[in-house]
Amino acid sequence: MYRIRKKKGLSEIVTSVILTGIMLSIALIAMGFANNMFAIQSESTEFDQAKNIMTNLAEIIEHVSTKQDSSGYVKFNSRTGGPSFVRNVKTLTVSVQAISGTLPYYSQNLFSVQCNQLKYRGGSLASVAGKYFIRGTEVPILSNNNASMGCVFVEQSKGAWIVIDYSRVNVLNLGTFNFSKGINATTKLPIFELVNIIQVNYINLVPGTFSGSGNLYVVAKCKSLSTSYYRIPAPANAGPLFDKYTIRFSAQLGSSPVYLDLVVPSYYNIGTRILPRDTIIMFVQSNVEISVFG
Repeated sequence: MYRIRKKKGLSEIVTSVILTGIMLSIALIAMGFANNMFAIQSESTEFDQAKNIMTNLAEIIEHVSTKQDSSGYVKFNSRTGGPSFVRNVKTLTVSVQAISGTLPYYSQNLFSVQCNQLKYRGGSLASVAGKYFIRGTEVPILSNNNASMGCVFVEQSKGAWIVIDYSRVNVLNLGTFNFSKGINATTKLPIFELVNIIQVNYINLVPGTFSGSGNLYVVAKCKSLSTSYYRIPAPANAGPLFDKYTIRFSAQLGSSPVYLDLVVPSYYNIGTRILPRDTIIMFVQSNVEISVFG
């Protein structure tokens, strides 16, 4: 007696459908992964290009800031990111003191201003590890052009950002000059005195016109230059025994101020006369307008 053994199995059609579905799933996953990697690479490249463009823009801003009505521009080929102007990011306060020996005898507030920033937002897939500087420094007071006035840095704050920041002053010790005191009433000749000249520069970013999308042109234009003068008297004991005094600048952005000391001569001679040598602070503010056109 023979038993008939029954065999059960899937048909060839069902097997083919299952295998085809698995292969399609693998292909779709691979395609999605490839598209995602391409998008990440594309946005990363765009962000890296924006770093160079923002650095060039910072150089243009400093170049046009010395000449009223001069301008320059850069072009952003933006696809996922774009520039924006942010107002009143922080407050910069600058003051000056005169110190004879260790005792201050004169103080003056030069200015206090709300600082603005120009920022570039990277795409949603662009990222940076943390804050780092591409150009310049975040110190609020510079001495004799020892760094760029405009710093450019990258930071991660709800996305990747490139920031141009001008919240600092540059102090230039120009040396000794003959300063006009007017005309002598008797001789009708000009009267001069010897003074120390110190120049303080500040670049103020102001908003202009913003329009368009896609390929964007960012224009920097020097709208105005203003100059203010402050006279700091030499100490009362100026002379051969006290031949120098200190001009101390203070720049404050946060809770702690940053100081810069300049030592200047306190007197000069005309024949046998000893005359005090005052210091003239020349504060120059350049207002640079930032506009965006598409």
